[in-house]
Order: sequence, then structure tokens, then C-alpha cells
Amino acid sequence: MGGDDFVAVGEGADFKESVKRATRIFNGRAGGFYSGKDHAAGGIEALDRSGEFRFYPVMDLTVSVVDGAGCRSVEELACRAGLEKKRLKGELLPDTVASFLSGGDGIPQYQDFSEWLHNSEPDTLQIKALIESAGILGDTKMTTCLIEILNRQKDHRIRKSAARALGNVAGQDSAEALKNALKDSNVHVRTAATTALPFVLGVEAGAFLKDAVNDRNTWVRRAALRGLGISGWQGAAGILKSEIEKSGEEKYWLNRRQELTAALEGVAFLGDPLLADAVANILRNNPGVKKEIVWKTLLTLGGQICVDEMLNAVESGDCFDVIRQLDRFDPQGLKSVEKLESAFTGLNLRRSSDRIQMLKYLGRIPGKASGEISKWLLDRIEKTDDPHEFEVLLETLKSREVTPRGYDLARIVERTAGNKLKLTRKGIVSMLRWASTGKYALSKAYLEKLLRHDSREIRNAAARTVISLSRKQAEPPEK
Repeated sequence: MGGDDFVAVGEGADFKESVKRATRIFNGRAGGFYSGKDHAAGGIEALDRSGEFRFYPVMDLTVSVVDGAGCRSVEELACRAGLEKKRLKGELLPDTVASFLSGGDGIPQYQDFSEWLHNSEPDTLQIKALIESAGILGDTKMTTCLIEILNRQKDHRIRKSAARALGNVAGQDSAEALKNALKDSNVHVRTAATTALPFVLGVEAGAFLKDAVNDRNTWVRRAALRGLGISGWQGAAGILKSEIEKSGEEKYWLNRRQELTAALEGVAFLGDPLLADAVANILRNNPGVKKEIVWKTLLTLGGQICVDEMLNAVESGDCFDVIRQLDRFDPQGLKSVEKLESAFTGLNLRRSSDRIQMLKYLGRIPGKASGEISKWLLDRIEKTDDPHEFEVLLETLKSREVTPRGYDLARIVERTAGNKLKLTRKGIVSMLRWASTGKYALSKAYLEKLLRHDSREIRNAAARTVISLSRKQAEPPEK
């Protein structure tokens, strides 16, 4: 059939028994191709089709026996066997809600949905699950049926699920139904329709979401504020700015805090840097919303205002929300990046996860690191004992073009030999890249140990390092 899939055709009880016997023989003999270490690990590492190392479990043989009655070709029989194999392995078979309701490849109508309700008598949770599955799977053939469900079902919970599914399918055919649902008598349906509309209409949804911002229910208002940002509508910035600059008289009311949070999320989705000053003012005035949410938005917007606020946060000692969300901040093309580097590297961060975030940020800054930052990064070699943090440190050193000192490799080997540092596979491979340049010493005993490592990726990297060093040794000395 192709690859490692085969089909055997036969008939009768003897045939089935012979297949079972072949399976037992194969699985009994296959283990002989693996070493004791492979068996202990449960498989081997090998290069996959894309050239990346993957772990492959010890092989076995799965046999699916199917009845060939009705098959018109070998290909059809093979397809039936393949689906049965997936079922035996517990894999989910490819399927759609549309094919389930229509009984084939057709486009289901509301009548098909009604017949399912009548014949199967599912409870409300089952109905909602099936409807929302259509959205999750992007089942475009269900659009017509979902629109009818939204328009005709009396149970608001089912109408809500239909609106959510239409938003996930995101076909423009459903726009009118969702716009009508913005006026539904039930708040849950209105909220679902408000959430779905920007994914269906895009920028054009803004004009309708503008009215939803003034809905009588806070859940709808929150969905509208987020949706305005997602839509990218040109009028969204003004409405969101007005919302986050509202008077603080109601700042401790739960609805006000939640709506402000939704407005900030909308601003982050919109990504308009001109709103950074209004967001920064929230940090200063503290209107009852979590600082974490404010920083998420400000770091996403970026820009010089964000840099200034970050420096202020470091100076005041209130910067942990900043550090933990540095992955949102883009340092490209900004002034004062050097000040930020100095400020961050001067912090005493106790959590390894915070130090990793900062190292990743330092690695994203364009250009070669200054002497001060280079020294700080190299000194981290002695201070870092977390394997993942060390891996990120090596990546940062590489991206910022920091040249290791002559004794750095020796120190790393010494620490790993003394069990003071356990390197990840990526960490060892990065270290071998340093060694392959020939500028740094790496003990022959340690290199030999890596050539016999359990990881094939590490063995390959060590072998390449040996070849590279041998080439350099064979080169004639420079005159």
C-alpha cells in the first residue's frame, strides 16, 4: 500500500489464524533489532523526513481485519483497512458534523437536524456539543443548517451554540443571521453573536459592534469592546480610548473593572501605538484593574512610552509583571534599549522562569552585545545551574555574537562532570558548536564520552566536531 503499510487478501478461518500467527512472529522477532538501552528507553532516536530528530517507539505490528464485501477496488479495500487500523490504535477518524447529519457528502438541512433530534432524543448538552463541534472543525457545509438553528430554535442555549459555531466557521453567509442575533432577547445569544461577528465580517463588523458597546448587559458590552479591537475598524481606536479614559468614580465596581479589562484586550488586539499613552495613564492612576492586564496591553503596543514605563517600573522595584511578559515586547528600532538592558541585568531575579524571560528578551535585541552585557552574559555561565536556563543562555550568547572566553568550555565540562550542571541536549549541541571552531579547549575524554552518548543527536554533533577539529589540525600553519 506504500510506506510500511501492507494488505493481505484471503478468506476463511485459516486465513485469519495465519494473520494472527504472523503478527505474533513479527512482534517476537522485531525486538532483536534493538539494543538493551533501546529497550530500556522504549525506542530509538532517528532523523525524520524533515531532518529533525524524533523518538520512535519499539516497532510492533498492528493488523486490522475487515470484510471486503462491497469493495470495488483494491484501493477501496485498503482505505477500509486503514480506517480500521486507526480505530484499533485509538486514533480519531476524519469526520464532519455535516456528513453525520446528511448521512454522506451532502449539505445538511434543518430537517436533517430535526430528524436527529427526533430519532436520537439527545439531551441539551449533546445537542450543544454537536453544534459547537461543527464550528471547531470549520465545517462550512453546516452553515445553512446553523443559521436555521439560530433563527428557529426556542432554547437560548442551543441558539447560543449556533452563534458560536458560525463565528468559528467564519463564513460571510452567516453575517445577516448574526446581525439579527445582536437584538436577541437572551443576553447569552447576544454575547455569542457579538463575539462571532468580527470573525465573520472583519472590519465591517465595527459599525455594528459600536452599537453593542451600549448594550444594556455588561457581558455584551465586554464582547463588543474586545471585538472592536479584533475587527480593526478605523473607528475602534476612538471608542476604546474613550472607554479606558472614563471617569474613575465607579472604578471599584466589578462590571467597570471587567469592562476596562475587555477594553484593554481590545486595544491589544487593535495594536494602535497611539493608544499607549492612555494605557500608561491607567498604570499611574490604578483604577482597580490588575496591573498584569495593563502591562500585557502596553508591552504589546510597545514604543517609546512603553520603554519609559518599563524603566520607571524597574527603578521603583515593581517590575515583575513586566519581566514575566517580556515575550510580548518588540525591541526592534527603539531608542533607550541599552538603558533597558542595563536596568534588567542589574535585577536580582530569584525565579528561574523570570531569568529565562529576560535572557530571551536580551537575545531578541538586534546587533552585537556591548562589552558590559557580554561580560554579564558570560558571567552567567558560572551562576546558572538550571538546565533549561543554561540552554537559553547559550542561545542568547550566540544571537548577540558574544565570543566565549578561553576557559568557559573547560568550566562547563568541569561543572557537568561534578554534577553541578546538567545540560539539555540542545545545550550540549550548542557547546559542541563552540568547540568545533577550534578556538576553545574541550577535553578529549569528554568528547569521547559524547561520541558514545545515548542521544543520537549528540553523537552526530560530537562526530561533526571531531571532523571539524581534525580539518583545522590538518591545515598548514599561517605564515
